[in-house]
Amino acid sequence: MPIVSEVARTPRGVRYFRAESSGPVSGGDAHSMMDPLRAGAEHHELALLAVVTDGSDFTPEARKVFSANDPERNAKNIPTALVVRSAPLRVMMGFVFKMAGASERSRVFANEVDAKEWLFPKIEV
Repeated sequence: MPIVSEVARTPRGVRYFRAESSGPVSGGDAHSMMDPLRAGAEHHELALLAVVTDGSDFTPEARKVFSANDPERNAKNIPTALVVRSAPLRVMMGFVFKMAGASERSRVFANEVDAKEWLFPKIEV
């Protein structure tokens, strides 16, 4: 399965959406992850922790799905932490966040520990 997602909990019990990608990721895979986070969907209000493992490969359609602007999440400042080990890919993803209008609420990290350190204080208020 290219993307495994779940509703997880912080140490204080606050719910967030965690997704981990591996291998080839299609547009359909991207939709299956992102659709529950869209406006009006079940998990729209949850913060997102997305982990991209080494060897993940995104089709152009998947990249389009992930880079789509979500004005409601942006307006509500719902945080997104993205974990990517590749430094060039982190730079590119920072640019994608900026183009999607999500740079104020989103950050890219090299590891999950740092991502959680940034994300959890934002949602455990």
